[in-house]
Amino acid sequence: MNASEEIRERPKDPSIAVMVGLTVLVIWGCVTVLTMLQFVHEINLKMAINIHDAAEYYLRQADQASAQGDNEKAKRAQEQAHLYYKEMYRRFDRSMKLYPLEMETLYILGRYCIDNDNPSKGVEVLVRDLYLNPNYKWGHNNLGVCYDRLGNTEMARESYYRALMVDRFQVYAHFNLGIGFLKEGKVTRAIPEFVATIESDPNKDSAYRYLGVCYKELGEYQHALETFEKYTDLLRSTKRRQDQPLDPDELQKELRLFYAEQMKLARLTEDVTAEARILKHAVDLEPGNVSTRKMLITTLQKMGDMHSVAAQIRAMTEYAPKDPHTWYNLALVEASNGRDATVVLDVVRKAAILGGPDVLERIRKERLFESYREDPAFREFLDSIPVLSATDEL
Repeated sequence: MNASEEIRERPKDPSIAVMVGLTVLVIWGCVTVLTMLQFVHEINLKMAINIHDAAEYYLRQADQASAQGDNEKAKRAQEQAHLYYKEMYRRFDRSMKLYPLEMETLYILGRYCIDNDNPSKGVEVLVRDLYLNPNYKWGHNNLGVCYDRLGNTEMARESYYRALMVDRFQVYAHFNLGIGFLKEGKVTRAIPEFVATIESDPNKDSAYRYLGVCYKELGEYQHALETFEKYTDLLRSTKRRQDQPLDPDELQKELRLFYAEQMKLARLTEDVTAEARILKHAVDLEPGNVSTRKMLITTLQKMGDMHSVAAQIRAMTEYAPKDPHTWYNLALVEASNGRDATVVLDVVRKAAILGGPDVLERIRKERLFESYREDPAFREFLDSIPVLSATDEL
């Protein structure tokens, strides 16, 4: 009998097969349990996110009701939002117990804690999140925000700096550091952080806003003016502020506020070109604002841009079509620009018809109009002024 035959005839030990079977069964059971746990965890996580969205919806309803003066409705909506938030936290806690090593759950909950102004809970979950993944830059930044909300500036800055150690272009870490320094009055330390924010994200509108505030605090009015202009440029192009869409009324209010601020700075720096640029934007924002347009006309006159002056006065006639003085001023500017006699005559006739004796007398004595006497129609008009009256039609 050879060796192979001896092995085949040797009796088999049944305990080995049993052990193998049990091992396979245990592994299969563990995999099944883990799969079920993960499945239940994912269901809880999705439900928690949906519940959070519902809570946010009721908060918006409360804000709308409050704005409309319906305090009872606002109170009911806030109570409903509170119940949803309570259920959301319960779902997240259950999800973390089922699957404690899931970093996504921890990060999402940390983000929601910031939104819901629950920084203590945010610190708790984000510390766990960063223990699992120490190089998660967003986790470090959000942990810094939570510490800021708790008034722990030292720990907040440490978190922001840790985020920048992972990624030196982490835009929100730079921005949050800048805000912290600005609040403390450390303007010179805030400026580099806002500059770094803009270098990381040139469309971060709030960085321009606060950088302009810093320059203004230091008396660097020209830099402040340029920075505020970049801020309003972004507002106009994106119609967003701090990554949130602005409704037309909010956008108009914000732009009006910063145009006024820019005008102050332009006058401090005696930058007439900037004044004209800002006023043009202000006029585009509110075309019917006659006082703003008059300021623009005065500024354009200082610059000697009489063709633009004429265009602005002509635009004014659309909003004040019955004002004889506007038509008279337009006639003067068109005449000084050397416009065709037909054009000037059309405008001056409207001023004469709408105006009283004082306007007629000014037309009669204005030397600019005398230069158009070579034109037969214009000469006839000037000679006929005494017979015109304010009751004539245009």
